[in-house]
Amino acid sequence: MVKHRFNALTAADRDAVEAELCRRKFSQFVKSFWGAICNEELVWNWHMDVLCDEIQQVYERVFKRLPKEYDLVINVPPGSSKSTICSQMAIAWGWTVDNTLRHMTGSYSQPLSYEQAQYTRDIVNSDKYKRLFPETYIQPGRDSVSNYRTNGGGQRKSTQRNDG
Repeated sequence: MVKHRFNALTAADRDAVEAELCRRKFSQFVKSFWGAICNEELVWNWHMDVLCDEIQQVYERVFKRLPKEYDLVINVPPGSSKSTICSQMAIAWGWTVDNTLRHMTGSYSQPLSYEQAQYTRDIVNSDKYKRLFPETYIQPGRDSVSNYRTNGGGQRKSTQRNDG
């Protein structure tokens, strides 16, 4: 019955519902936007709920401008979608709630750092993101691969380890 009522909504109403669900729950955002950057089918596992919930708790304190309670350290095996969820999707999700957030990200190599940044930009530039969150977009002329800004002043700056 509920599904029937959802299907009876207009496309704009369905988008509004989906946008609100994505804003409220990071795991829903990941499920909704997986296809924007990943070609393989999403296979959801319990650890992804834990990962998304932990990241959401940290972000919610940031949204409220509260001090951090702890440093979040994530140790999961390779292939567990950690980079996709943490380094690519979390930033795009955070901007759905507060597009003033500024992020500095890094990696052991410049190509990987830039690739992670590109995936986040791909999400924000996707037709679906533009449709669900039209109030947030990357500023034209402020979108280099290593440093880009949102219309709200948010930013993603990517860097790499420097051994010198």
